[in-house]
Amino acid sequence: MAATVVLEIEVKSIYGVNKIYPVNQAAKTLANIAGTKTLSEQDIIDAQSLGLVVVEVAARKLEKVINVPEGGALFLVGDSAFTRKEMEEANADDPDFLAWLAAAAVGDVCPGATYCRRGA
Repeated sequence: MAATVVLEIEVKSIYGVNKIYPVNQAAKTLANIAGTKTLSEQDIIDAQSLGLVVVEVAARKLEKVINVPEGGALFLVGDSAFTRKEMEEANADDPDFLAWLAAAAVGDVCPGATYCRRGA
């Protein structure tokens, strides 16, 4: 039995125009095949016709950085916690967020306008 391929996408309104951004690696691969950074509605329809499952995920506000006993840091997003590496991978296309992430220290709260995708 073949594994189900899930494409995670995020829809953002940019100047009143909805853009479909790939979130997980499968969706990024589809965008790469299409030769674009975003996916079109037709790309989504075609993916579904091939049996791929498309799931829209919402950006969640990064709430706080906390310390963990192993000496690392966890990033709280809603009710979930992610490692720095997970956050970097999930937000690799956002240089401003990555810059903040690189400098983030325990107790920091992400700037109010910054949103991040959940860890990969």
